[in-house]
Amino acid sequence: MALAQAQQEELAAQQAYDDISQSTSSGSLAELNLAQAQYNYNVAYGNYWNRNSLQGSADAIALTRARLQILDNQIGDLEEKYNSMGESADTETGKAKVLETLSQARLDREDVQKLLNYYSSNPNSLDVQTLKAKLDVAKSALEDAQRVVARLKDGIDPDQLAAAQARLTTAQAAVNNAQVNLDSLQLKASMGGTIVDVNVLPGQQVSALQTLMAVANYSSWVVETDNLTETEIVNVTVGQKVKVILDALPNVELAGTVTHINDRFVETRGDVTYTVTITLDETDPHMRWGMTAAVYFE
Repeated sequence: MALAQAQQEELAAQQAYDDISQSTSSGSLAELNLAQAQYNYNVAYGNYWNRNSLQGSADAIALTRARLQILDNQIGDLEEKYNSMGESADTETGKAKVLETLSQARLDREDVQKLLNYYSSNPNSLDVQTLKAKLDVAKSALEDAQRVVARLKDGIDPDQLAAAQARLTTAQAAVNNAQVNLDSLQLKASMGGTIVDVNVLPGQQVSALQTLMAVANYSSWVVETDNLTETEIVNVTVGQKVKVILDALPNVELAGTVTHINDRFVETRGDVTYTVTITLDETDPHMRWGMTAAVYFE
């Protein structure tokens, strides 16, 4: 939650900084937007001012009447041609084509007549409301464009830019801090491997130094022998080859190498013993943790 809020503030700070730092380059665009907004307002104002006039201009009405006359002539010609075909069936190819064209011409005439009726009528109350709404929108857009140009005409305010930079730096630091805090809540193993034992349940509270799970690295198996006495340990060296036989797999002989000899002794049943770690060079799929093994030093 804290990270999301910090990222949102960083985005807002970056946008504010960009708006200020790019104000000079955007001045020309702002002037262009203002000119377009002024044109749109003039058109909307003119349309609203002429709200009591006919919907269509004189040219539009004349053009529509001309189209209507053309369609009337076309329909008359098609009707005459259709009637001249006599008693032949309407499904006959030539007659069917004429009938199809005649039907489309009549539909086109209906559309043009509706358009002429619209052009020749005065705006109704809904039309007037629409014109007023378009005028209000155009006026608001014009005022916005005027404010942008007014803000940009004096160039970049260095104090305003410095404040925006400081806000952005603070926001970026907050994001980094929130990310660090989030990462600190994640439990990460110090080695890669496979989880083989889990001692907690979802939602359970845990305490410091509590063992939560065990991670096994099956790519490397080791055997530890802790019963080499002081007279035997002197004959063992790191790198020495050994053979390992597991009690559970008596017929499987595994090769290994001594990788560590503990310098610290342990007194076991009155004998001084040392622990030797052996890394297996070979493995077997039936091997399991904790199995007992016999080690033969070569």
